[in-house]
Amino acid sequence: MLRVAGSLVTNQVRAYDLLRMFGREGHPTPLGQGFAEYGRIAKTQHLLALVDPIDDTYQRAMNRQLSIQESRHRLARKILLRVLRVFGRRPQHEVRVADESAVLYTARCPPCRPRPVRATVRR
Repeated sequence: MLRVAGSLVTNQVRAYDLLRMFGREGHPTPLGQGFAEYGRIAKTQHLLALVDPIDDTYQRAMNRQLSIQESRHRLARKILLRVLRVFGRRPQHEVRVADESAVLYTARCPPCRPRPVRATVRR
């Protein structure tokens, strides 16, 4: 698996050729089956961490990321509405600019960034 990933990164093999090696005539090859099983392991771990009733840190991290994405989407919508008022139309370029500016603003604006979790040490 590492050799396949390394070959992709170094551009020694194209992704199209790699996908053709994973399956022949609609049936997966042993290499393709191995990658599919590995993907199922990661998916199972994700689902088990998501529904874990004891430890909810994974759920909290996902909710925090969703909140950040939703706030960026809300900000991009406000920027786009402002652009619509100014230009009176919705060109694709302005949509992309609104989306990128929302991401940049939330990345640089200190109150908008997620706060890092710090452990407090008592002495």
